[in-house]
Amino acid sequence: MDVYSKIQHLLADEPSDWLAESKRMEIEENAPWLKTSQTVALRILGRLRELNMSQNELSDKIGISRQQVNKWLKGRENFTIETLTRLGASVGMTLEELVQPFPKHNAMHMQEEKAEH
Repeated sequence: MDVYSKIQHLLADEPSDWLAESKRMEIEENAPWLKTSQTVALRILGRLRELNMSQNELSDKIGISRQQVNKWLKGRENFTIETLTRLGASVGMTLEELVQPFPKHNAMHMQEEKAEH
């Protein structure tokens, strides 16, 4: 495509869907770790409930901002091994326990509980 054609394309009245396409591709590429991040978030939330511990208490315990802990517990964070280890240790869980997938019926139940709170 020559320069003139590129300019005409940029000035076209039709809206571009590059942003939506970019987001779709990012979601597809990140789907495997995103599912694991959601599992970790649900496991930590469940454990906090068992321990009667708040997210604020968790953030104080591991020395991370409340905002960062909140971000982690939304299940959209790509965790490092260090973060997973620190989170697990702070609530008495191993790395293996944190990332172990839920049985399908249990995962849906945990998500419903999360939505209620």
